[in-house]
This record gives sequence, C-alpha cells and structure tokens, in this order.
Amino acid sequence: MQNQSNSQDGESVYVILDGEISGTTREDTYEKFKKVEETYMGQKIKKLYVDISAVDYIDSIGIALLVKMNREFRNKGTEFCLTKPTASVKKIFVILGLESVFNLQEKEVV
Repeated sequence: MQNQSNSQDGESVYVILDGEISGTTREDTYEKFKKVEETYMGQKIKKLYVDISAVDYIDSIGIALLVKMNREFRNKGTEFCLTKPTASVKKIFVILGLESVFNLQEKEVV
C-alpha cells in the first residue's frame, strides 16, 4: 500500500491509499498513518479523509488497523473519513456492521 498524496486545506488532510490493507502490509500501513498523525495532529486538523478507491483487498487485520486508527484520530478530536470505497470493500464494511463505525463517503471530497 502506498501513501500517494497528502494535502492540507487548513482543517482537513487528504490521504490516498492503494493496493491492499492486510496482515502482510500492516506495519507499512500503520507507519504511514503514524506519520500522518505526527505531521498533522499538532495542527488540530478537524478531518482526515482517506481515499480508499484504489484499495483492492482488505482482510481482518487490515480492518482491525483501520478501526484502531479511527479510534486514535477520533480520540484526538479528528474525524476519520473513508472515502470512495470500492463495491467489494464497502460490502465487507456492511457485512461486518462497520458502516456505522466509519464515516464512509462514496463521493470524492473536494
């Protein structure tokens, strides 16, 4: 998984992820989220938008990592939003009942 883009509008941060979020990539993925957190948390951002439109695979470890990161950012006052999930990834969130845990946004955030 690659962190392709970070941008900031003063209150929000936009991150694009691709590839897979799984047990085999969890350390790299976690480090990328920690870097975003370390970079932007001191600036009191209100929202972190994570574009997952290019994520083609996610397993239970990947879901657990996203749940953990969601909790960490929310505990620090930052809304954690997953944007543009593919149909297959969104289906996993719905099956697991996590659509109410995450702020899933199907449209691109401008």
